[in-house]
Amino acid sequence: MRPDSRPLDALDNAIIAELRADGRVPNKALAERYNVSEATISARIHALADSNVVRVIAQRDVRALGYDFMGFANIFVAGRPLLDVAREIAEIEEVASLSRVMGDPPLIAQVNGRDRHHFLHVIEKQISSIAGITHVSTHLTLEIVRFNIDLGTLESE
Repeated sequence: MRPDSRPLDALDNAIIAELRADGRVPNKALAERYNVSEATISARIHALADSNVVRVIAQRDVRALGYDFMGFANIFVAGRPLLDVAREIAEIEEVASLSRVMGDPPLIAQVNGRDRHHFLHVIEKQISSIAGITHVSTHLTLEIVRFNIDLGTLESE
């Protein structure tokens, strides 16, 4: 259970499921579907957001934006603080996620590209040119077998 909060009930879980399926569903439709008032739906959504159970975001469709190529970059760092390097990598638009991990490599990035030439440009010209990066190895994604965003955005504080 979340600190200083009540446990989620069936209505909370139903609202979350409905918003995940269609983030634009009107409160009125939810109220009718679950036989409660619009004010109840609105209050529940605000309470879920205020307690950080849900976050309202716009998620970009990378394929619709022209990014048809995806891979992962193993990023090795020396001679510069790791977090300084990570912050610089995180500024690159094509870097969809960046994780600091225990072991080698210390950083792993998911990188999107419009095509293999663009992906190579991001790796060779943008990421590899950052001071402190000693080398980068890549893995190209052939097929996404499972992609689940149920837990939402995970970022360090």
